[in-house]
Amino acid sequence: MRAPALVLAAVLLRTAPGDADERALEKVPLPPGARSELVQAELVQNGRTMSVATLSAVAPVEQTLAFYRERWAPAHPSLGLGERPGFLEDEVGGWSIISRLEAGVLLTVQLRTGDGGRAEGFLAAAAPGMSAEQASVPQPAGGELLSSTRAVDEGRAALTSVTAVTARPGVVAATYRDHFLDEGWAPSSERRVGEASVMRFARRGRRAEIVVTDSGRGETLVVLNEVSDAR
Repeated sequence: MRAPALVLAAVLLRTAPGDADERALEKVPLPPGARSELVQAELVQNGRTMSVATLSAVAPVEQTLAFYRERWAPAHPSLGLGERPGFLEDEVGGWSIISRLEAGVLLTVQLRTGDGGRAEGFLAAAAPGMSAEQASVPQPAGGELLSSTRAVDEGRAALTSVTAVTARPGVVAATYRDHFLDEGWAPSSERRVGEASVMRFARRGRRAEIVVTDSGRGETLVVLNEVSDAR
């Protein structure tokens, strides 16, 4: 089981934890003719509880973004918002992202061009603040955790993290290999897939896969996917 591949807007909020269950997604309006389907309720992304759904639109990306700009723009400048918009926009890894904070919940729409030129992507509703359960992800020297997602589904728990490291891929792979061996994990396999090094480990009902690859930007990317029986 893998968590959805989401790229969320980077918003740092210092507030108390809140709820972001399936009902929170109802705060995200759908463009005319668009369809949405729940992917996961109450997963943990970078320490925040969130719910995620797919979005299939009938219009192109720019037209779909225009819908959200109109719906989420401040209705009355006299409210004291000045030049500040009611939403934030960004472009990350080929995705167009627009987000808004509403009633203590961060609403995010992530879009790209799909079949027939129509927009497709994800909706997310995230509760600000740190959750009680924090993901434990090994961090090598010079490493920066870019994303950490925890989800529970069908009796299994999955932790997926993405880490950027300044060291060379071979050094990074050796660091992760030594870490899992020292923690008592048994190696299942190790192989090359294109330019990536893929290692698999197992320990008492838990399975881990580590993919190490050169990003081409002077750093090494590590994707760690760990699956275990939910407690």
